[in-house]
Order: sequence, then structure tokens, then C-alpha cells
Amino acid sequence: VRNDMPEHHERGREDEHARGGTDPCEAPMARFRRRELLRIYLQDVRRTHTIVETTEELSNLADAILDYALSLARQELDNRYGAPLRHDEKGRISTAEFCVVALGKLGSCELNYASDIDLVFLYSDDGTTAGSDERGKTSTREYFIKLAENISKLVGQPSGEGAAYRVDLRLRPHGRDGALAAARRRADRVRGAGSPRRARRSQRPRRPAHRSSCRSCYSPNRPRTPPG
Repeated sequence: VRNDMPEHHERGREDEHARGGTDPCEAPMARFRRRELLRIYLQDVRRTHTIVETTEELSNLADAILDYALSLARQELDNRYGAPLRHDEKGRISTAEFCVVALGKLGSCELNYASDIDLVFLYSDDGTTAGSDERGKTSTREYFIKLAENISKLVGQPSGEGAAYRVDLRLRPHGRDGALAAARRRADRVRGAGSPRRARRSQRPRRPAHRSSCRSCYSPNRPRTPPG
């Protein structure tokens, strides 16, 4: 997948502005996905790729779109609240980490043309943001919940050209009643104390669906770097 989402985003902003659209970010993602789907489909028709190669490339496409949605959403929140911070055992301050975890078919790199994407959002530690001139500080929990909401909206909310993907968030800790983003330790406690059904769910294929560092947040079964 050739990830030229930034160029699509800039063209999409101009197109949406010219049409009087309300959100300049969502349409370019859907347009980019359709273009890449056509390319993958033509390769599939010509039988130049195996089924494994095709499903992996479809998964790579979803990774690229999620990665770009994450960068857009995080830039907006950093400008509003400042970067999310964490304190280690020695009191040292560093940036809190965030991970978009792919489950199901996307988690196992077996996405097909019509698949939805199962996602869980995890972050490393509770704390506060650095603050900004616009809004001041907020908790990292609030920051990452807003980040998860914005990513889900960018990728899954229909625009004038449809949604990039159908996003399923029901597999998060506490299910539909839980917050969209959870601290890693809290998610581990829920998984360890859950029902047999929840335990089976936790054993499904899963991995980070973006290239940002999240090693302290999540140890994937299949580490893999999405293409740029």
C-alpha cells in the first residue's frame, strides 16, 4: 500500500470546502480506500497475488488509514490540551503511550473486501496532559477517550463518499458499557477476572494497527510494521 493519505487529505480539504462540506477529513480516507481497493481487486482478478497476499494487503490498507487517522486526531488534541504525560517509579516525566489494537480478521491480517474492523484502544498510564493556551490540562483518561472517539469518527462515520470502514468497538474491556479507551493495567485486570466467554475473546488474534510506539502498552502476538 502506497500511503499517500496526506496528499489525499489536502485535496479532500479543497474539494469539501468547494462543495460546502462539513468535515474535510473523512471523505479523503474513503476515497483513498476505494482507490486502493480497486488496485488490489485488479491484482486479484489477474491472479498475480495469492489469497494470503491479498488479505494481507487489505489489512495493510486498513493499517495505513488507521495510522493516518491517529496522527490527525492526536495533533488536534495535543494542540487543545497538550501532550499526555506519565510519571515512572522514579518520578521522571515522559509521554504516555497509546495503542490501537486490531482484533479479529484485521488482527490476524486476514481482512477481506467487506470486513468491518474490530478495535480496542489502550493507553499506558493515568496522569494529566501538559496543558495548552487553548484549554489547559485534562486527565490522560479523558484525553485518550476523546482520541479514541475522534479516530472512530474519522474512520467510521459516513461522509459524502461513505465511511472508510465499519468500526466495531464492542470487544473493549467492559463491553458496550465501558469507556472507549482503557489503561493497560485496568484492561489486564478485567481480562484476568472475566468470564470464560471474555477469556476466549481475549485469545483472539490481536496486534497494533499503527506504527506508533506502544511497546510498554501492549505486547502483540504478531508484531508487524504497517507499510508507509
